[in-house]
Amino acid sequence: MLKYITACLCAALLFTACGDDSKPVADPVSAEPTANDGQDARQRVVDELKGQSIDETNLYGRAKRGMDKLFAAYETAAETIDGFDNPSYTMDEKCNVVFTYEERGTTYEKRFNIGEMEHRNGKMSLEADNGDDILFPGFRIATADGSPDVKVYKDGKEVQKDNEWYIVLADRKAVESAVPNMVNVVNICQQIAAKQ
Repeated sequence: MLKYITACLCAALLFTACGDDSKPVADPVSAEPTANDGQDARQRVVDELKGQSIDETNLYGRAKRGMDKLFAAYETAAETIDGFDNPSYTMDEKCNVVFTYEERGTTYEKRFNIGEMEHRNGKMSLEADNGDDILFPGFRIATADGSPDVKVYKDGKEVQKDNEWYIVLADRKAVESAVPNMVNVVNICQQIAAKQ
């Protein structure tokens, strides 16, 4: 009897072990991406980029896009730099800029034309002219002929004229990204000025 029970258990274990419990396996041929799938994905990316691109002949649109990139970095700087708040700008189709910001509750405006600036005179600064350390890096974009064409307003009243626009951002990485962008904006605005 014991031999009979042992034989039945062995047979049951054998049938259980040999049972087909495997899950269906996906067909490897259909799981691989086809050339069409890759082409469709590339086409979607191209279509997305087309939606974001600006026609090369639209100089104002290209300059505005560059300024928008700069002001995204300015907004990050405003979150980091104590006392610097609400940076914004307007720019007309002739590249006349009004840059507005608040510094410890006082509203400042800088008015200038980017087409009159020259990036070759710019410099990146990590220390002040007097040798003191600067907490936040920046760079300067000077007027092409050195004339004081950057008008500075404090609470709506003109207080001084400068020959440069000093851009201060949150960190060196932001400056390194902004410099080539602004070189491009200056070049575009110079093209706009040349057409006037």
